[in-house]
This record gives sequence, C-alpha cells and structure tokens, in this order.
Amino acid sequence: GGVYLGGTGAANKLDDYEEGTWTPTLEGAVSAGSYSVTIEDSSCKYTKVGRQVTVTGRFTFTVSSAGSNYAKIGGLPFATSATNAMAGTVRTKGIGLAAGTVSLCISNPTSGSVSYFTIAQSIDNASSVLLDIAGILSTDQITVTLTYFV
Repeated sequence: GGVYLGGTGAANKLDDYEEGTWTPTLEGAVSAGSYSVTIEDSSCKYTKVGRQVTVTGRFTFTVSSAGSNYAKIGGLPFATSATNAMAGTVRTKGIGLAAGTVSLCISNPTSGSVSYFTIAQSIDNASSVLLDIAGILSTDQITVTLTYFV
C-alpha cells in the first residue's frame, strides 16, 4: 500500500506511517547511574511519517543512584540519522539549572546514529552548557516535543 503525494514517481510514495509510545531513559555521560521513570498522563507518544519522527512526553525520573556529567535522555523509538538533525522544545520543572540560564533547547548528539538527546542551557553572556545530570532530582519534571530524522 501507500499513497502518492505530488506525483506518481517512487520518491512521491508515502508508505511508512506509524504511531506508538516510547519510554524515556536517563543516564549520565560519564557514569550512567540508575533511574526509573514515571510517565505523566500516558503522554510519551511518537508519530513516524516516512523518515520524520516526532516524540512528545512529560515525565519524571526517580534517582536510585546518581550518574555524573551531562544528562542523556534516551529511549527514542528510532535511532537518529547520521546527520543528527533534531529540533524541538523542552520545559523543566524543578531541575537545577546553571546560574544565568536564560533558555533551554534540545541539543543534538555530536556524532553517529543515536537514540538519545541532550538539553542545552543558554547562559547569559557565556557559552551554552549541557544539563548536568546532578541537577535532576526525583521530583523534577521534563516536558519535551522533539522532531528528528531517521
């Protein structure tokens, strides 16, 4: 099956559409630590249309043993393409941020095909930094909408 959009050539055929749920994971970049996740309101969902994947979710992690370095939020339903093109919005509630943080954004992993994203903090009059996993406590919440390509 499939449907042709804008012509009848092979490049115009849409034959890949999928919806489902995903379960976020959390680990530190240097030492992983141990975390469990609570998904709020069954909100962790994804839609895949062709190569484009959009994920949404609102979740809280519970810390069993703390990891170290920056936070890698994984569990994405599909690995990114080699170009790692990601865009989206992120909101946090309760997470400790670096001094002078003016905004948060999705940060693309730097190389290869991966199934995680990071969160960058834009700092007033300074270089941005990745969200430190030590700032995530058991009562803190993350809300994300992210689009990427596989």
